[in-house]
Amino acid sequence: MFYFTCTEFTGVTMDVSTLLGSTGVLLLLFAYAMNLAGKWREDSVVYLAANVLGSALSAYASYMIAYLPFVVLELTWCAVSAIKLTTVFRKS
Repeated sequence: MFYFTCTEFTGVTMDVSTLLGSTGVLLLLFAYAMNLAGKWREDSVVYLAANVLGSALSAYASYMIAYLPFVVLELTWCAVSAIKLTTVFRKS
């Protein structure tokens, strides 16, 4: 297992799957918050791209720790977001 160490500033050590998964989930939550705040619409490129990237990172992190239920969930989320993003690009 590879580890990411940032002890110089925070004293935190985490493995790569935790770093990727945390980044993905934070990106998903940020996109959701921006949508609820009325800053990003459900059909905006930035919202959909954030969902694709966040769910892909979360899916890969789940794959790294062999947690299949979350891999399925996140890959489904990624596919649905990617399909919607494709339709948005085709309309413009």
